[in-house]
Amino acid sequence: ITLRVDDIPASVDDFVQIPVTLRVVSESATDAFVVPVSALLALAEGGYALEVVPDGATADTPTSLIAVEPGLFADGFVSITGDAVQAGLSVVVPS
Repeated sequence: ITLRVDDIPASVDDFVQIPVTLRVVSESATDAFVVPVSALLALAEGGYALEVVPDGATADTPTSLIAVEPGLFADGFVSITGDAVQAGLSVVVPS
């Protein structure tokens, strides 16, 4: 591991016992749609879905389910793919 410091202090003594966080990325997903894990619904017939609200919905507008395939999980979120997944979806997340 190589550490690089942008602003070199006047003395190396400034580096003694400073906290350092190291994160190792073992997998990643680029251009992924990400939702909270709690938004995933396990279907009785197998697989997963999201409950979505249509654009311009009011309080009495019914929601619908769309099939999704979960991908990577991290920090309470999951990447998803699916035929109906698109930017701007309003997803129902339980409180």
